Amino acid sequence: MIQIGSIVLRQPLFLAAGCAKHLESARQVLASPSAALVIGSITTEPYGEESSDVLWCDGARSVTGFGFPNPGMDAWQADLPALASAARDAGKPLVVNVAGNDIDDYLNLAERAFAAGADVVEMNFAWPCLLSAGRLQYAFSDDPSAVSDLLRAARARFHGPRGDLWLKFSPMQPTVLEGMATAIAAHGDGWVTAVVCCGPYPKTLFLEPDGSSVVGSDSFAMMSGEVLRPIALGQVRQLRTLLPDNVAVIGLGGVSISAHIDQYLSMGARAVGLTTAYQIGGSDIFGYLFPEEVAS
Repeated sequence: MIQIGSIVLRQPLFLAAGCAKHLESARQVLASPSAALVIGSITTEPYGEESSDVLWCDGARSVTGFGFPNPGMDAWQADLPALASAARDAGKPLVVNVAGNDIDDYLNLAERAFAAGADVVEMNFAWPCLLSAGRLQYAFSDDPSAVSDLLRAARARFHGPRGDLWLKFSPMQPTVLEGMATAIAAHGDGWVTAVVCCGPYPKTLFLEPDGSSVVGSDSFAMMSGEVLRPIALGQVRQLRTLLPDNVAVIGLGGVSISAHIDQYLSMGARAVGLTTAYQIGGSDIFGYLFPEEVAS
């Protein structure tokens, strides 16, 4: 058993946000050996569902031009209490990943998720951000002072924790990472119980033979999968050194075999998430990642 804040994981591996984008995929994750039910990212308004943009994966790398589509919090709100109950019955925490436009939007989404039964709200500060009139919006992963402001606002808004709070970041350069760890230590108030790294790496280019982008509508892509793992391992090791002991680090990026899980744990991660391998192989991946879990 693995304790992270107020929740317990039966084993260290779970399917990360992006595996459960809609109710049906959430039910599939719940039925899998994943140690947690993580859904999202969820935005206030519906996002990306009408876009022609696509997820591209070649077996080791996955890229997207805009992030994962979702129907918006209004559509999710009615289903969250039943999912929370089903997750409790399955012995799994419900983690709701939210992506806001600004501080108020993040806090409104978090409040709605906690009220609907979430055990954890994972604030997605990672790129890709939302699109507004074709332009990328601000990324909290780039600015420790913005994260400080958000955590101070959360303390004033909630007057104490409603549940656990996880913060998910894109890869950060060392000075930004150090500043982020300082901000979390100063303003996390004991309810930031984990930092998740890493979200996709932004602004990469994956090209077809004719020079066009593999993701279609946007020439830039956000990169995940195998190529992200060395970066994410370095982020995990740095953060584990800098963060208080009561803030866990959760590794994410490029997990496809059990040795990768061991690498993250050896760098100080308390648990490990994955997305790309699940998008390729579905729940069958657990047969070789944790065969004893599947057998039980």
